[in-house]
Amino acid sequence: DRYQRRVHGAASGNLSALRRDWTYLAPEDHRQGLELLLETVAFCGFHRLHNALRSIHEQGVCNTAINWKKEETVDPTTFPAAGESLLQQIYTTTYPALGRSIEKMHPDVWSWIVEFVYGQVLARDCPGLSVADRELAALACMAGITTFPQMRSHMRGALNCGATLDQVRGILDQTATVWGRPNQTYIDGYWLDFLRERQSTMGKAKLANTAKAASS
Repeated sequence: DRYQRRVHGAASGNLSALRRDWTYLAPEDHRQGLELLLETVAFCGFHRLHNALRSIHEQGVCNTAINWKKEETVDPTTFPAAGESLLQQIYTTTYPALGRSIEKMHPDVWSWIVEFVYGQVLARDCPGLSVADRELAALACMAGITTFPQMRSHMRGALNCGATLDQVRGILDQTATVWGRPNQTYIDGYWLDFLRERQSTMGKAKLANTAKAASS
């Protein structure tokens, strides 16, 4: 959670909160904090990211937070494969259907998602950050913009990548502080729906496994 709080501030445009929280982030953690702020571009747009970057640089960013040599040698041809690999990790069995659904709406949008959002932004390598950390940061971005279908997917994705239910809930519990009490009320209700759906799915899977074991 020491990183996700900064993401909440950046995503909501609460730059005073972002500046305050950034001052409490140890310099050796600036690289990971900066990396998750970069992720906000995928969920909140370039303007939010630009303002967030300006704010933290006003507060001071450790010189080693940006690996300039590494950034200059990134190979764009790796983005499609990296994006597909990450999508498969996050969405698991639902990944093929997701791709087909979005491609039917517009093929360019699916390419942007695979190559830019996941391949170039979310698949960036940063020591100390896991895919679960990135998924929790995604939830921090989305908590206040009520994109519930996508939020449900990223709740599942966080759990698929190793986050716990408590960690997911911990991110969502910060919604009122950053986005306001009305948003928290929506999130709380959606969280209960998510838990009910998850319990139902797990129950069906358990019954299917029991039936399969009995027939073998």
